Amino acid sequence: MPKVSEHTLDNFSKIMQAIEKFQNSHSFSWYRGMGSVKHELLPSLFRHPVKKDAEALHKLERDLAATFSQRSPPFVSQIFDDE
Repeated sequence: MPKVSEHTLDNFSKIMQAIEKFQNSHSFSWYRGMGSVKHELLPSLFRHPVKKDAEALHKLERDLAATFSQRSPPFVSQIFDDE
């Protein structure tokens, strides 16, 4: 199993430098983007503190997508015309 590397960096420039250095020396990589290595490797949607059943999580995901579609236009240059 490949070694897992953990980096704590305090600005975007340092993060990008670390990613580029890593990518140049590895054939593949995975980024968790998690605040702690102790978190399970699950999407944050599945770590919801209250909603656990599939129907509730599916509704939450649809609601999040709808909110994103409504609020994102001022911040993105492309149009999202499907899910």
